[in-house]
Amino acid sequence: MARWMLALLACVCLCCPMAMAQEDEPDVAPPKKEVHRIDPPDTPVGRQLAWVLKVVNGQEPLGDLSARFSTRFLEVYSATEITTTLTTLRKTRFGDNTVDLVQLNSEDNEDTLSGIINGRQSNRFLSVFIALDEKTGRIAGLKFDQAGYSCAAGDWETYGGEFGRLRGNVSFASYELVPMDEAEPTGPYRLRPVYEITERDADSVSTAYRLWALAVVAQRVADGKAGWDDAITIRDEWKCIPGGPTATLAAGTTLPMREVARRSAAGNDSTATDHLFHTAGRDEIEAYVKQTCKYLGRTFPVLSVREMLFLKLDTKPDVLKRYGENMAEVRRELLMREGIAAGTPNWAGLEEWETPRGGDKVGWFVSVADQCRVWADLRRLEQKPGMEALAEATRINAAGGEGGLRLSPEQWPDVRFVEGVEPGVLSYAWLLRRADGAWYTMAMTWIDTEKDVDEARFLDLARAGFEILAKHESSTAGSAK
Repeated sequence: MARWMLALLACVCLCCPMAMAQEDEPDVAPPKKEVHRIDPPDTPVGRQLAWVLKVVNGQEPLGDLSARFSTRFLEVYSATEITTTLTTLRKTRFGDNTVDLVQLNSEDNEDTLSGIINGRQSNRFLSVFIALDEKTGRIAGLKFDQAGYSCAAGDWETYGGEFGRLRGNVSFASYELVPMDEAEPTGPYRLRPVYEITERDADSVSTAYRLWALAVVAQRVADGKAGWDDAITIRDEWKCIPGGPTATLAAGTTLPMREVARRSAAGNDSTATDHLFHTAGRDEIEAYVKQTCKYLGRTFPVLSVREMLFLKLDTKPDVLKRYGENMAEVRRELLMREGIAAGTPNWAGLEEWETPRGGDKVGWFVSVADQCRVWADLRRLEQKPGMEALAEATRINAAGGEGGLRLSPEQWPDVRFVEGVEPGVLSYAWLLRRADGAWYTMAMTWIDTEKDVDEARFLDLARAGFEILAKHESSTAGSAK
């Protein structure tokens, strides 16, 4: 998946994904209002945006990145990644035309700014979002995204129609968490349906499966068989996607399990996920999935991220084909016989992976309803004594734009999120508390086996879903915290 992306915001290692149109796709339609150049406001965030545009236009050097970007931002993205993104955007997306700000969002606050940028003498437009660290004033989030599509659905029926316009397979589910026993408000929970679209289809959730390993280790902690401060040792053979914050740690480095969990879930860090995967154990994860999920696809054996990448980046496509076409027993044999479990993925092929590869046959397959069940189970676990680290592992700063959306803290004060992304596969899953105390979970997937999917459009559908969900009449409002 071709993604120009920079991290949103500083408090976690999770970036807000940016889905950029491919070079051979048509230009995005401009805003309806007449295009005219405007200057960013003379405010701290406006001045930072003005600096970004000068760098993009080659009018000013990057200089000392630590003077411009927050510490956490620089932990997530290397100087090379930031430099490449900002210095190639004008050429690759705007045909080397000067990039101007042409529209501002009037709803931004003193620490955030969003609008539309345009290449002069071109019909190319992107949205831009920038956020500052409120303590330092340095850039904590920066996102360029497609402009043009906006879902205006105000009710679930219309919303379902918007999903029907997407090509490929799509699923959506949202539920209110309701205690099975009114005398036990901390769960376990049943899922009261709010809205569903093919909620039983077992589609790929890609690396959003990271919740499964988290649930296994969390249950161990709750049972007194492990502790959040237990040390996990970094191993080279468990690393994946070079350049990530955990992948860059030297082998032998130790991290407490609570930190590995946070990096994996809220941080969307695949190396951390694989270390949690091996700590939990494949057999234990599979047992959890069988117990918790009802609609299973070609999930077994449950793969690590590194194993999945070995298969999909392999220079021998027949291995991926044979693995995808065989049943679970044969797959387990292939893991060992073909060196999948112990092999090193073809990392050089990562940058070239832009089209779907086995998204309907190789990966992690459960329904959106099942992903919501996992969230409900994690909500049950996090309320047990000593389990505060579980909530912290999944909590994001949605008010600042983490997870790709900015959700009002007055409306959604507590938000948890995981995503799974690969070419042709998008999977999002949330657990969140509304201001009135009601707890909800929402999950959505989009699979296209022929071409990549539009991440910006899917995020906009998510935004519209939250707007409708905010109006849902709860049966538990005021009873949960």
